[in-house]
Amino acid sequence: MSSQSRTKVRVLALSSRCRCLTTSAGEGSVSRFSLLFPSSRRDAFTLLEVMIAIAFIGFALLALLSLHHSGMQSVARTRELTQAAMLAQALMSDAEEARFPEPGRLVGDFQKMYPGQYPNFRWQRIVEQSQEFQDIRRVHITVFYGPAFRRTFVLTEFMHNPLPQLRPPGGAPDQANGAPDQENARIDRVSAGFTLIEMMLAVAILALILVMLAGSFHAVATGKVQAESHIAVDSAARAILAEMADEIRGAVQTAMLPSRVLLMGEVHGHGSQVLGSISVSTLDPGHRRTLEDFGAEDTVTYGTAPNPEHPGWFLLLRGQNSSLLGIGTGIKTREPALLATNLVSLRIRYFDGNVWGESWNSQSLPPGRQLPNEVAIELTMASRSGAPFSLATTVTLPMAFLQW
Repeated sequence: MSSQSRTKVRVLALSSRCRCLTTSAGEGSVSRFSLLFPSSRRDAFTLLEVMIAIAFIGFALLALLSLHHSGMQSVARTRELTQAAMLAQALMSDAEEARFPEPGRLVGDFQKMYPGQYPNFRWQRIVEQSQEFQDIRRVHITVFYGPAFRRTFVLTEFMHNPLPQLRPPGGAPDQANGAPDQENARIDRVSAGFTLIEMMLAVAILALILVMLAGSFHAVATGKVQAESHIAVDSAARAILAEMADEIRGAVQTAMLPSRVLLMGEVHGHGSQVLGSISVSTLDPGHRRTLEDFGAEDTVTYGTAPNPEHPGWFLLLRGQNSSLLGIGTGIKTREPALLATNLVSLRIRYFDGNVWGESWNSQSLPPGRQLPNEVAIELTMASRSGAPFSLATTVTLPMAFLQW
């Protein structure tokens, strides 16, 4: 073989070896690139999914806060209404202590009566003379409260002059002029579906929101029940106190015509609780029968008895019969009516013109002095969802004065 042929064979072998080395080197580079940069697949949340989840949570929390705020506002309004009713009754008690307040208009706040306790309450008292009866005046009390004092609670009562009118007044009383109170006025890739972890997180968030909503609903419902119970006890106590005051105010004692004078009061102690009872012959019974069998005078009796279903509470009973049905007539009187089952205490005191006493017996007193000048009533009733509720008033008996 010539030298040129041998040289060509070597060149061809070297060329073939280089191609093999290049191919193997190329395959090795591809394999190392694949190891360094493997194919990626998504196994985490996208930004859009996180933003949607946060938006759902924000809407749910906003609705929850709005519901909680509404519930708190309802409880606050109920509490302010109860306080306004209590303050109005206190102002009415002051007017009753004056017996026969002068006509006119008065305004003010409660800083003098209760310093620093009721800064958001104001009151107005208007006393007007009756056009038909000169010895009757109407006391109209308004309590302003709430934002800019826009809410009001109104209490009205008619008061009778305890002393007889010897002559008609010369003219209508002047109305006090007062400047009206100034009132200040007044929240671009989309995933093809949800993964199992996303569903579990959504269910967990929904369960948490439902638990929070249930707690808020329970708090609002409890506050509503307590407020309604307190208002119901307040209304019942005021009705009972008003009826007792009217019947005691109509106690009979006439000098010219024969009448059965009867007013007997006793006090009974039950531990630390004071329970009084009273019987009065009155011309103004709270409940009149359709047909009067005997006469105009009725004997009304208020008494108490233990409540067998609730220790510490008492039953308030009221009986009414004709005053002609005295002891020994043989006629069976009617059963007393049940007025309340949640009575805590009933204290009745009597003023004879000099001192206050806890009991009264008209049958042991001389004619003309068988009735007290005034009777004070203190009534306390229990509430099933709060503290006991107390009311008090003083009643003037017109026929107790000798001028009659």
